[in-house]
Amino acid sequence: MDRRRDWRHWLIGAAVVLAAAAAVAVPAIADSDWYTLSYKSLSEAPKPLPIGQVPDDLRVDWSAHGVVPGTGITTTPSTVVTADEDQITGRDPVSGAERWHYRRGNTTLCSWTMEQNTAIAVFRNGDSCSDITGFNADTGRRRWYLNADLPRGVRLIPGNGIYYALDSTDVTGFYLEGGSKAWSYHKKGCTPSNAVAGDVGLVILAECNGRVDLIGVDGYTGKERFDVPAPGGNPRLLSADTDIVLASDTGQETDLTLLSADGRVVGLVADPHRAGSTRQPLVPPTVADGRWYGYDGTRVMAVDLKRPQLLWTASATGSPLLTDDSVLVPTKEGLRRYHLDGTPEGRIPVSVPPLVDGLEQVGTHLVVRAEDSVTGLG
Repeated sequence: MDRRRDWRHWLIGAAVVLAAAAAVAVPAIADSDWYTLSYKSLSEAPKPLPIGQVPDDLRVDWSAHGVVPGTGITTTPSTVVTADEDQITGRDPVSGAERWHYRRGNTTLCSWTMEQNTAIAVFRNGDSCSDITGFNADTGRRRWYLNADLPRGVRLIPGNGIYYALDSTDVTGFYLEGGSKAWSYHKKGCTPSNAVAGDVGLVILAECNGRVDLIGVDGYTGKERFDVPAPGGNPRLLSADTDIVLASDTGQETDLTLLSADGRVVGLVADPHRAGSTRQPLVPPTVADGRWYGYDGTRVMAVDLKRPQLLWTASATGSPLLTDDSVLVPTKEGLRRYHLDGTPEGRIPVSVPPLVDGLEQVGTHLVVRAEDSVTGLG
């Protein structure tokens, strides 16, 4: 028996098997997260920027590409979070430099949002948006991962200790701590089109059997609180803090209807000088001292929720930012500063995008969000 010949045959056979395995393994690895994943995080959170008044001599410090989130605030006192088609990134608010990132090169970002210093991103896996990951917004460190079978077109909405996923048939609530599923709400014959969360709970605008309904859901249990016909024509749901604020068209006017947490109409604010669609804001309107500061598509509006009545308006190209004692309003000529009572206080001649989706403050710096860009002003 020639053992050397048997040994050579074994080596040749092993080489053939290994080569075949490599031919299969290389494409598999190339399509895997192991091959396409790029992940960088920080060991410690950056220090918050000192809070102060926004100066009158702002300039553009940096700009980056960025897709807008489902809705909500996208900054912390020390970090600006941006996102691209396959990546979510934490940036220095002063320089715009990248501090951390999480990239999935083999998939697509379906939606993202932020809630209580947690950045939440859902990525597509196959035909569904199934991979949800929560990150510390300042360090990028993963807090949790969840596999959930959500359809394409899902939109994430922040709540208070809970976040929501809205699609064309269902609304699903997830716990912020741990990220796990809390509940799912579905109503036969209804197609949700929009939803906002606030201190009155989660409010859904949906087409139900030929009419448009306003549905209130308990944000923590998913139980329905009310279902009422949405008033007016072409209703647009704007906010759910203190009161539910809904814009609708009535004849040649646009009205704001105020509803309580149980769906009862508690006030109507007629606006004879505005007709047409009201844009759904990226950053929800601000409610302070019983006053609502929002954006109707062409103007910033201040509304007294207690009376109720329209207090003042100002031409604008996006949602306002409420500071300690003033309101910053984006315009075609830059930013204008108004007193809380609507008195003009001056202009900040800085370049901003033609249409602003969100305006946020970090320290004394501003972050301006547009459809596909994020700009830092300082």
